Amino acid sequence: MSTYNPTLSEQIVSEVIASLPHQYPAITRQPQMASVLEDCRRYLLNLGREGADAPPGTPATAPATTCPPIPVLQALAELTGDPGAPMTLIGLFLSLCEERSQRTTPAAVRARTLNDIVAATRTLVADARTRAEDASRRDRSTGLLNRDGIFERLTTLLATGMSEQRLGVLCIEIRPGIEGLTRLGNPVLETLMREMAGRLRGNVRKRDADNLGRSGPLQFFALLPGLPAEPVANIAAHNLLEALKLPVTVDQLLIQPNPVIGLSTAPSLGRSAQVLLDQAELALEEAKRIHADDTLVFEPRLAQTAVEQAEMVAALAADIHDNELKLYFQPQLNLRTGRIESAEALLRWEVVRPDGTVEVRRPDITLMTTALMGQLDHLSEMLLRQAAMRMNSWQKEAGLTMGLAVNLPANLLKEDLPQIVRGIVGTLDVPPSQLTVEITEGSMIRFGDDMAAAQSVLQGLRDAGIKLAIDDFGTGYGSLVWLRNLPFDELKIDQMFVREMRSRPKDILFVKNLVNLAHDLHLEVVVEGVEDRETWELIQTTGAAKIQGYALGKPMPEAQFLAFVQDFHARQEGRA
Repeated sequence: MSTYNPTLSEQIVSEVIASLPHQYPAITRQPQMASVLEDCRRYLLNLGREGADAPPGTPATAPATTCPPIPVLQALAELTGDPGAPMTLIGLFLSLCEERSQRTTPAAVRARTLNDIVAATRTLVADARTRAEDASRRDRSTGLLNRDGIFERLTTLLATGMSEQRLGVLCIEIRPGIEGLTRLGNPVLETLMREMAGRLRGNVRKRDADNLGRSGPLQFFALLPGLPAEPVANIAAHNLLEALKLPVTVDQLLIQPNPVIGLSTAPSLGRSAQVLLDQAELALEEAKRIHADDTLVFEPRLAQTAVEQAEMVAALAADIHDNELKLYFQPQLNLRTGRIESAEALLRWEVVRPDGTVEVRRPDITLMTTALMGQLDHLSEMLLRQAAMRMNSWQKEAGLTMGLAVNLPANLLKEDLPQIVRGIVGTLDVPPSQLTVEITEGSMIRFGDDMAAAQSVLQGLRDAGIKLAIDDFGTGYGSLVWLRNLPFDELKIDQMFVREMRSRPKDILFVKNLVNLAHDLHLEVVVEGVEDRETWELIQTTGAAKIQGYALGKPMPEAQFLAFVQDFHARQEGRA
C-alpha cells in the first residue's frame, strides 16, 4: 500500500471529473451538473483515501456518511442519461490510480467498491428500463396509455377474474366542431385533447383512472372492469358523453366537442382483447356513419360490414394493379360564351356485379378504401397523367380544345408536386394553361400556419403555367386568408350555398357577394351544384363565369362526354 498523497489524489480525481463532460456532452446543459460533479469528486477522494495509508491526523476530504455512494451514483446516471456512467467513472479512477503506481487500492476496498457499483448500476438499469417501458406505453401529450398500453391492460384484465366480472370497452372519438381543426395537429388541438383526457379521468371510478388510453389524435379508449351487469357500461358511456360535450375555451377559441362512443362488452361479445377493441371501433365507425350523437353498442352485423370493406380493399387493389379505374368527365359551361369549354375529371371505380351489370362506386367509398391502402399518391399522379392524355387525344383526334380540372387530395400537396405536374404536361405536349389543379380548403388546412410552404407549392405550379382553383369554397376554416395570400386563379363556390337559392334570397345575395369578392381579387368563379334550370338562371344574374352541376350534365364516361359536348354545341348553334 502506498503513502497517501492528497495532491496526486486531487490531480487524478480532477482529471476523471473533467473527462465526464467530454464523454457525456448532454450534461453540460443540465443546471445540476456542478453539484453532481462535486459530489462525485468528493466520493472519489474519499474512496482513494480509504485505500491508502494516510499519515496520522490527515482529515478526510469528506466523510463517507455525508456522501454515500449509491445516491451519488444514481445522480450521475440521471445526469448523463446513461445507467452505466457510474461504472465508467469508478473504472477510470481505479485504472488511473493503478497506472501511475502512486498508490494501490487494497483488494478488499476495490472489491467492495465494485460490488457497490454493480448493485447500483443494476438498480439504475432496472429503473430506467421500467420507466422506458412505461413511457413507451403512454401518450406523451395526455399521459394516458397509448394503443399498445391499452391492449396490454385489457389483456391483463381479461386474464384476471373474467368468470366473475363484466367489463365494458368504450371507444370514444372527439369531433371538435370546427372544420379543419382536426387536421392541424397544432397546440390548440393537443390542449383540447388534454382537457378531454382530464374529463375522462374525472368521470370514471378512481380505480379506472389508469384504464384510459388515447389511441389516435381524436380517439380514446376507456376500460371499465368489474361491472355488476353489462348494461351498466352503457349508462357509464352516457355519463361520459355528457361530461365531454361541455364547451371548451382554448386560446380564446370556443370549441364545442361532439363526442361519439362505440361500446363492446365482455364476456357476452367476446373474451379477446383484440376482438373487444375492434368491436368498439366498429361500433364507433357505424355511429359516425349514421350521424349518431350518442353511444352505439356493437352488433354482429357490423363485423360483416368490416369483412365487406376488406373485400372491397382487395378488389380495388386488383383493379389499380390492372389499371381498371376510369375517368369520368363533368362539363362546365362558360356562361359568357354559352359553350362547354372545360370539364372536371373525376375518378370512378366501375365494379361488375355477378349479374353482369356495372356499378359505379361512389367517390367517397373509392377514396376511403384507397386511403386504407396508402395508395392516394399513386392514384393522384395517375389521375393527372390520364387527364393530360385525354386533353392531348381530344386535340389531335377530334380537334377539341378542352380545359380539364383535376381535384387533388391533401397528401399530394407537397414540395415535389410542381415537378410532377411539369413533367406530365411536358411529356404529353399539353398546354399547361389548359390544366387546372383544384385544391380543397381541407387540403389547404394541412399546412396549418405554414403559409410559406403552401405559397411555395402553389407558386411552383403557377410558374409551370398551371391554373389553380380553390374548391369547396366557404366550407372550411380560414378561407379569406388563403384568398389573400395564395396565387389562385379560380374560386369554386360550394353547392351548399346553391341548393336553396330559389327559396332563400339570402343565398342569392351571398353568392353575389362572393362573386364580387372574387372579381376584386381577379379570380374567375365556378358555381358548383347547379341542379335545375331555375338555379342556372339565378346564377347568371350573379356575374359568375361558369356553372357545373346536374342541370348541365352528370359525370360521364369519355365517349358519352364527347358525344354530349358535340350535341350540346350543335343544339346551341341550331338556336342561333
